[in-house]
Amino acid sequence: ACAAAPVQEMSNARQAISAARSAGADQRAPDALQKAEGLLKKAEEDLSVGEYTKARNNAAAARDQAMKARTEAQPQTQP
Repeated sequence: ACAAAPVQEMSNARQAISAARSAGADQRAPDALQKAEGLLKKAEEDLSVGEYTKARNNAAAARDQAMKARTEAQPQTQP
């Protein structure tokens, strides 16, 4: 069976990156945000050459990294 293109994973990663940006990650968590964007770019490259498994893994990693960036960017409410 041939793997399907990870359209949903790519979309999730893009949304997570955009949410991280909205939370101010480009100022407060630039490293994590850059890493997420790099992983998404890799996923897009994998996708363009039909490497769906790699693309899926990179997209999932990009999403996780973007979520981390968003968390880091949010002001801490704990004392």
